[in-house]
Amino acid sequence: MTDFLRDKVAHAIRLLPRGRPWMWFFGGLLTVVVGYLWASNIVASRASATIERRLRMQADVGDAGLMLGGVALWDVKVGARSSGLEIRIDHVVVDLSWARAVIGRDAVRGVTVDGMEVEIDLAAEGATESISRLRRTLYARAPHQGDDRAGKGGKSRVYRVSDATFLVEDDEGALVEVEGLAIVKEGRSLRGEVVAMVLGERGGDVVEVGSSRIAMTRGERGWSVGELYVSGGRANWAPSGPSQPLTRRLKRAADLLRAPDGASEPVRVREKSGLMKRWFARLTPDAVIDVSFRSIRSESVGGGTDRLEDLALKVAGSGDGRYRLLGAGELPDGAEARVDLSFVPEQARALGTVSFDSIPLALVAPLTPQIPWGSSDGATISGNLDLRTDSVEEMRIEGRVDIRDVALSSERIAPEPIEGIDVSLAGRGVWFPAERLLRIDNGDIQVGPAHASIVGEIERTADYYRAELKTTVPPTDCNEVIEAIPQDILGPLNAFEWSGTWGANAELKLDSRDFDSTDLIIRVRNLCRFERTPKTVRVDRFERPFTHRVKESEESVFEMVTGPGTPNWVLLGDVSPFVVQAVISHEDARFYDHGGFAPWAIRDALARNLREGRYVVGASTISMQLAKNLFLEREKTLARKAQEVILTWWLENALTKDQILELYLNVIEYGPEIYGLRGAARHYFGREPRELSPAEAAFLACALPSPKRYHAYYDRDALTPAMKNKMQRLLEHMAKRGRIGSEALTYGLQELETFDFHQEGEGPAPDRELPPIFEPSREIEPIDPWDFPFEGSVQDPRSL
Repeated sequence: MTDFLRDKVAHAIRLLPRGRPWMWFFGGLLTVVVGYLWASNIVASRASATIERRLRMQADVGDAGLMLGGVALWDVKVGARSSGLEIRIDHVVVDLSWARAVIGRDAVRGVTVDGMEVEIDLAAEGATESISRLRRTLYARAPHQGDDRAGKGGKSRVYRVSDATFLVEDDEGALVEVEGLAIVKEGRSLRGEVVAMVLGERGGDVVEVGSSRIAMTRGERGWSVGELYVSGGRANWAPSGPSQPLTRRLKRAADLLRAPDGASEPVRVREKSGLMKRWFARLTPDAVIDVSFRSIRSESVGGGTDRLEDLALKVAGSGDGRYRLLGAGELPDGAEARVDLSFVPEQARALGTVSFDSIPLALVAPLTPQIPWGSSDGATISGNLDLRTDSVEEMRIEGRVDIRDVALSSERIAPEPIEGIDVSLAGRGVWFPAERLLRIDNGDIQVGPAHASIVGEIERTADYYRAELKTTVPPTDCNEVIEAIPQDILGPLNAFEWSGTWGANAELKLDSRDFDSTDLIIRVRNLCRFERTPKTVRVDRFERPFTHRVKESEESVFEMVTGPGTPNWVLLGDVSPFVVQAVISHEDARFYDHGGFAPWAIRDALARNLREGRYVVGASTISMQLAKNLFLEREKTLARKAQEVILTWWLENALTKDQILELYLNVIEYGPEIYGLRGAARHYFGREPRELSPAEAAFLACALPSPKRYHAYYDRDALTPAMKNKMQRLLEHMAKRGRIGSEALTYGLQELETFDFHQEGEGPAPDRELPPIFEPSREIEPIDPWDFPFEGSVQDPRSL
């Protein structure tokens, strides 16, 4: 455009007449035109430079011009698709006060943008940095803008955007598409409209809405919604596949696009407040929200479709901190969902009812992405909830929720999806909003045919959480107890059959301010008798030679023939007593006293894992470790843990404690492809199991939790100071608890000074005389079940 005008001006000069009057006239006109062209070039160049300086992003202004009321820009482009952010604008008009501009005052009275396209590609390499720069620029001046007035005493600035489109993509495709966006911002108020908006992509999870509008005002807490109208909505949840659920994709995008700390959109509202309060903190006291969806569909894997029709939700504020939520939706078969609640968000109180009858779970599952729902066409959720407030201090809650035919799919639960789960939750209690405390007066959890009652308190504040709960399982038919566990979790163990009853109660006290005070008491009344046992887990095969098979990895399997009468087998009576005492002391101090499970160890493991904020230690007994080694694969899943519990129960019933310990010592791993005590004794020390000394027994016991890692000491043919310390602590603990005498302790500690492994190729180990394990005529002192310096299986070997 500029080059074209220059050519026309030059041509006009050549045609000018020679007379003086004409010279003056056309000379003046030429000065105005040339000045305009010169100023336009300056404006375009300055605009590009300003944008690049502030955003540190590539910017280009196609053309610019001066007007009596300001400046106009055409064909503005900011950023690039390769950087993850690109903005294209057809026309921008900046309304200026020239008089204020001349004297150096803030002269902008408003900005009008017409025809804008914004594209954000979150999968682009530079997207994070580009968006971060744009956020910092947009929010940098916000805290100081006041009313956005154009000078002292001036009118509020007006920003207008019309005919805009907005596109956000991630690594899975289109995420947000907005068409026909129009925005008007004046001072502290903003109004916006869209013609259509799509979240997600057709063929996957997708939400579509038609004509919508919003009105917002800015206060001390940032922008608050005063009006929101959404009409003609449609939602479709597709079967689960390789793509992530839409809700998870939107959350990930929101985390990236959210305003930074210290901006005009403060995050402090979210940090230390409840979910309800966080939501309603973004509404004005008299806000009105009206959302209508024609249908919400969920496509099943088999091709069927669940549909919730004519869903309408309305939230209305009364101006005094109270809000009312009304909603209703229907299914084609007549089932319905209704809600009528009054909220006081600041006090976390509510009053009203919620009811839903046989709503397909597939319709609401996408809204709970933290739960690994599986594909289950027939899964439904029904329930009712009554909320009643007698005073501002408390809110009474009573209700029931029934979930039928649920499926879960997660590698942490089981290798294959778990189907056919039925769960019912019912109860009543009181919510104390000021203390953020829920008191459960009467709760009932039913899974399949079995149920448990629960009472107690749960408190969760911004600084700590606390729980005091009591759970009781009344005497229940043993088969019904097992039937409560989904068949897909138990696998072949479903073939077990019992007679008799089983009951239990448990008490838990937990406070995040003092994890060391955690208390867990479990009492079990087990009158079950095994009537039928699957062939795969029968223990009579261990009375004769058998093949012990271990899957080391996906590509490696170890096998050995062992059992009574084979060279690899060692009878418990032929095992060094130092080994027996070391293994029991380190792995399961109450082995001979419990029934396969150690509640005190579960308590200690729970406290430590919560304190660390991650899984650190378990609470496996020797019997549980044996069940895992004999019958189960090595994957860490909930299904395997459930099977481990059943198999431990079976072993404790089918074998004596001595038989369990003998089998355990003969099949567990002691190093790479080293299974069984006889092979371990020969490999590490060149001796038979009955010849092992106190220090050698301590080494083998300490190595049990991670035998491949501890084998490194053998490879380097030396112990580290840390390993010596572990072994010393174990020996001293054994002496303290009366498991070895003082002479054996002294012998073992002296061994640590010159501890040696028997390497391959060395001659026979020298003969030696070992000390007696106990003091003459001294009996073993009673064991205090609460005095455990070790934690791990039942004690932690890593603390040694």
